[in-house]
Amino acid sequence: MFRLRRMQSLLAAPLLMLPLSVAAIDAAFVDSCFHTPFDLYLTPVEAWQMKQQHPDGVTFVDVRTRAEVQYTGFTGYADANIPIMFQPGNYEWKADKKDPLTGQFKKAPNRDFSRAVYKLVKSRGLDKSAPVIVMCTAGKRSTAAAKALHKAGYSRVYNLYEGFEGVMATGGYYRGQRVVNGWKNAALPWGYRLPASKMYFNYEP
Repeated sequence: MFRLRRMQSLLAAPLLMLPLSVAAIDAAFVDSCFHTPFDLYLTPVEAWQMKQQHPDGVTFVDVRTRAEVQYTGFTGYADANIPIMFQPGNYEWKADKKDPLTGQFKKAPNRDFSRAVYKLVKSRGLDKSAPVIVMCTAGKRSTAAAKALHKAGYSRVYNLYEGFEGVMATGGYYRGQRVVNGWKNAALPWGYRLPASKMYFNYEP
Protein backbone atom coordinates (compact mmCIF):
# COMPACT_ATOMS: atom_id res chain seq x y z
CA MET A 1 0.00 0.00 0.00
CA PHE A 2 2.96 2.28 0.75
CA ARG A 3 4.30 1.75 -2.79
CA LEU A 4 0.86 2.42 -4.22
CA ARG A 5 0.61 5.71 -2.37
CA ARG A 6 4.06 6.79 -3.53
CA MET A 7 3.06 5.97 -7.10
CA GLN A 8 -0.13 8.00 -6.71
CA SER A 9 1.97 10.94 -5.57
CA LEU A 10 4.12 10.65 -8.69
CA LEU A 11 1.06 10.42 -10.90
CA ALA A 12 -0.28 13.57 -9.27
CA ALA A 13 2.76 15.57 -10.44
CA PRO A 14 1.08 16.90 -13.63
CA LEU A 15 -1.70 18.30 -11.44
CA LEU A 16 0.81 20.65 -9.84
CA MET A 17 0.48 22.92 -12.86
CA LEU A 18 -3.23 23.43 -12.29
CA PRO A 19 -4.36 26.87 -11.07
CA LEU A 20 -5.23 27.41 -7.42
CA SER A 21 -8.96 27.48 -8.18
CA VAL A 22 -8.95 23.74 -8.96
CA ALA A 23 -6.37 22.63 -6.40
CA ALA A 24 -8.83 21.30 -3.83
CA ILE A 25 -9.94 17.68 -4.05
CA ASP A 26 -13.64 16.89 -4.43
CA ALA A 27 -15.38 16.26 -1.09
CA ALA A 28 -16.80 13.00 -2.48
CA PHE A 29 -13.31 11.49 -2.28
CA VAL A 30 -12.86 12.49 1.38
CA ASP A 31 -14.15 10.32 4.24
CA SER A 32 -17.10 11.98 5.96
CA CYS A 33 -15.24 12.04 9.30
CA PHE A 34 -12.92 14.67 7.78
CA HIS A 35 -15.68 16.89 6.40
CA THR A 36 -15.85 20.53 7.50
CA PRO A 37 -18.34 23.39 7.00
CA PHE A 38 -16.07 24.81 4.26
CA ASP A 39 -15.99 21.55 2.26
CA LEU A 40 -12.42 22.38 1.17
CA TYR A 41 -9.87 19.56 1.23
CA LEU A 42 -6.27 19.14 0.12
CA THR A 43 -3.84 16.27 -0.23
CA PRO A 44 -0.31 17.05 0.99
CA VAL A 45 0.91 17.53 -2.59
CA GLU A 46 -1.89 20.02 -3.27
CA ALA A 47 -1.14 21.93 -0.05
CA TRP A 48 2.56 22.05 -0.93
CA GLN A 49 1.79 23.35 -4.39
CA MET A 50 -0.61 25.99 -3.04
CA LYS A 51 2.09 27.30 -0.72
CA GLN A 52 4.59 27.27 -3.59
CA GLN A 53 2.24 29.35 -5.74
CA HIS A 54 1.08 31.75 -3.03
CA PRO A 55 3.61 31.75 -0.15
CA ASP A 56 2.49 35.10 1.22
CA GLY A 57 -1.24 34.84 0.55
CA VAL A 58 -1.96 31.40 2.08
CA THR A 59 -1.42 30.68 5.78
CA PHE A 60 -0.42 27.10 6.60
CA VAL A 61 -0.95 26.06 10.24
CA ASP A 62 0.35 22.85 11.82
CA VAL A 63 -2.09 22.16 14.67
CA ARG A 64 -0.25 19.23 16.30
CA THR A 65 1.13 19.34 19.84
CA ARG A 66 4.55 20.81 20.49
CA ALA A 67 5.86 17.35 21.43
CA GLU A 68 4.73 15.96 18.07
CA VAL A 69 6.53 18.58 15.99
CA GLN A 70 9.67 18.05 18.04
CA TYR A 71 9.77 14.26 17.86
CA THR A 72 8.02 13.41 14.59
CA GLY A 73 9.16 16.36 12.48
CA PHE A 74 7.99 19.65 11.03
CA THR A 75 7.82 21.14 7.55
CA GLY A 76 9.21 24.59 6.87
CA TYR A 77 6.28 25.18 4.51
CA ALA A 78 4.06 25.57 7.58
CA ASP A 79 3.88 29.17 8.78
CA ALA A 80 3.49 28.18 12.43
CA ASN A 81 2.76 25.41 14.89
CA ILE A 82 -0.38 26.43 16.77
CA PRO A 83 -1.66 23.39 18.68
CA ILE A 84 -5.40 22.89 18.85
CA MET A 85 -4.72 20.58 21.81
CA PHE A 86 -1.97 20.43 24.43
CA GLN A 87 -0.24 17.47 26.05
CA PRO A 88 -0.75 18.13 29.79
CA GLY A 89 2.17 17.55 32.09
CA ASN A 90 0.28 15.08 34.30
CA TYR A 91 0.18 12.49 31.48
CA GLU A 92 -3.30 11.26 32.32
CA TRP A 93 -4.03 7.96 30.58
CA LYS A 94 -7.01 7.27 28.30
CA ALA A 95 -7.75 3.62 27.54
CA ASP A 96 -8.90 2.59 24.08
CA LYS A 97 -12.63 1.74 24.08
CA LYS A 98 -12.16 -1.16 21.64
CA ASP A 99 -9.04 -2.51 23.30
CA PRO A 100 -8.78 -1.46 26.98
CA LEU A 101 -5.28 -2.92 27.19
CA THR A 102 -4.07 -0.11 24.92
CA GLY A 103 -4.63 3.63 24.85
CA GLN A 104 -2.88 6.98 24.82
CA PHE A 105 -2.13 9.96 27.02
CA LYS A 106 -4.96 12.47 27.14
CA LYS A 107 -4.80 15.84 25.41
CA ALA A 108 -6.41 19.06 26.60
CA PRO A 109 -8.01 21.63 24.26
CA ASN A 110 -6.23 24.91 23.53
CA ARG A 111 -8.84 27.50 24.47
CA ASP A 112 -6.83 30.22 22.70
CA PHE A 113 -6.48 28.38 19.38
CA SER A 114 -8.59 30.69 17.20
CA ARG A 115 -7.10 33.82 18.73
CA ALA A 116 -3.57 32.52 18.20
CA VAL A 117 -4.32 31.75 14.54
CA TYR A 118 -5.68 35.27 14.10
CA LYS A 119 -2.49 36.69 15.62
CA LEU A 120 -0.51 34.68 13.05
CA VAL A 121 -2.74 35.71 10.14
CA LYS A 122 -2.63 39.37 11.15
CA SER A 123 1.18 39.27 11.50
CA ARG A 124 1.34 38.23 7.85
CA GLY A 125 -0.73 41.21 6.72
CA LEU A 126 -3.80 39.07 6.05
CA ASP A 127 -7.32 38.83 7.44
CA LYS A 128 -9.98 36.16 7.93
CA SER A 129 -10.94 36.23 4.25
CA ALA A 130 -7.51 34.89 3.20
CA PRO A 131 -7.13 31.11 2.73
CA VAL A 132 -5.81 28.99 5.59
CA ILE A 133 -4.55 25.38 5.47
CA VAL A 134 -4.71 23.30 8.65
CA MET A 135 -2.75 20.07 9.21
CA CYS A 136 -2.44 17.58 12.06
CA THR A 137 -1.16 13.98 12.20
CA ALA A 138 -3.83 12.30 10.09
CA GLY A 139 -6.78 14.68 9.73
CA LYS A 140 -8.93 14.37 12.86
CA ARG A 141 -7.67 17.44 14.72
CA SER A 142 -7.34 19.50 11.54
CA THR A 143 -11.04 18.83 10.96
CA ALA A 144 -11.76 20.19 14.45
CA ALA A 145 -9.44 23.14 13.73
CA ALA A 146 -11.32 23.99 10.53
CA LYS A 147 -14.62 23.88 12.42
CA ALA A 148 -13.22 26.18 15.11
CA LEU A 149 -12.01 28.67 12.49
CA HIS A 150 -15.37 28.54 10.73
CA LYS A 151 -17.01 29.48 14.03
CA ALA A 152 -14.44 32.31 14.40
CA GLY A 153 -15.46 33.82 11.05
CA TYR A 154 -12.86 32.63 8.55
CA SER A 155 -13.91 32.41 4.91
CA ARG A 156 -11.69 29.69 3.38
CA VAL A 157 -10.06 26.98 5.45
CA TYR A 158 -8.62 23.91 3.73
CA ASN A 159 -8.36 20.64 5.65
CA LEU A 160 -5.17 18.75 4.77
CA TYR A 161 -7.06 15.57 5.53
CA GLU A 162 -4.17 13.08 5.17
CA GLY A 163 -2.11 14.92 7.77
CA PHE A 164 1.63 15.01 8.36
CA GLU A 165 2.11 11.30 9.02
CA GLY A 166 -0.92 9.79 7.29
CA VAL A 167 -3.41 7.16 8.43
CA MET A 168 -2.50 3.73 9.78
CA ALA A 169 -2.29 0.70 7.54
CA THR A 170 -5.11 -1.73 8.38
CA GLY A 171 -3.33 -4.89 7.27
CA GLY A 172 -0.09 -6.42 6.10
CA TYR A 173 3.44 -6.12 7.47
CA TYR A 174 2.99 -2.40 8.29
CA ARG A 175 -0.37 -2.83 10.04
CA GLY A 176 -0.87 -0.09 12.63
CA GLN A 177 1.88 2.11 11.20
CA ARG A 178 1.31 5.43 9.45
CA VAL A 179 2.58 4.48 6.01
CA VAL A 180 -0.54 4.92 3.86
CA ASN A 181 -0.47 8.60 2.93
CA GLY A 182 0.32 11.99 4.46
CA TRP A 183 2.99 14.66 4.05
CA LYS A 184 5.92 12.42 4.98
CA ASN A 185 4.88 9.52 2.75
CA ALA A 186 4.46 11.89 -0.20
CA ALA A 187 8.21 12.62 0.11
CA LEU A 188 7.60 16.33 0.69
CA PRO A 189 10.14 18.51 2.58
CA TRP A 190 10.35 18.11 6.36
CA GLY A 191 12.93 17.80 9.11
CA TYR A 192 13.57 17.82 12.87
CA ARG A 193 15.04 21.33 13.17
CA LEU A 194 12.36 23.68 14.53
CA PRO A 195 12.49 27.34 13.45
CA ALA A 196 11.98 29.44 16.58
CA SER A 197 9.99 32.08 14.68
CA LYS A 198 7.30 29.50 13.85
CA MET A 199 6.73 28.10 17.32
CA TYR A 200 3.60 28.69 19.39
CA PHE A 201 5.14 31.03 21.96
CA ASN A 202 5.25 33.73 19.25
CA TYR A 203 1.48 33.63 18.76
CA GLU A 204 0.07 32.70 22.15
CA PRO A 205 -2.46 35.45 23.05
